[in-house]
Amino acid sequence: MIEISKKPKRKIKAMEGRRMQGVRMLRRGISQSEVARRLEVSRQSVFAWAKVDEVNKMGWRSTPLGRPSSLEKEENYKLQRMLRKGGLRNGFDKDKWSLAMVVELLEIWPFHCKLSRTQAMRLLKELGFSCEKPNIEDEARFAKWQRLGWID
Repeated sequence: MIEISKKPKRKIKAMEGRRMQGVRMLRRGISQSEVARRLEVSRQSVFAWAKVDEVNKMGWRSTPLGRPSSLEKEENYKLQRMLRKGGLRNGFDKDKWSLAMVVELLEIWPFHCKLSRTQAMRLLKELGFSCEKPNIEDEARFAKWQRLGWID
């Protein structure tokens, strides 16, 4: 039988802690080789930490993984405000947002940002929004959503 092993996940906080510890040791004058031995990392890693520390004293911190957001912080706030106002006040035929409407909104002024539906969904989640389909079996919730005008 063939055993398939999964690649272990990186422990970002642990790696950051190790870098911080290593940089502190380097600042105290401990050699790069000794830091590498004590922390059980490669000398190349310690060399890279030292090089970054020369330029940026907070360079040991982790940087966000993945692709950067398509929108700047201020644009995120503007999008949140526009979404909360509803579709009608933003030039759409309906007040309730659909994912297609959000994608269209992002393509026009002021954003000029072309995103797929999946990317738009991720962006909405980052901004604290969620897509919900009404659960017809839950009559109380369904009635409340109708009363609030969220669904027809």
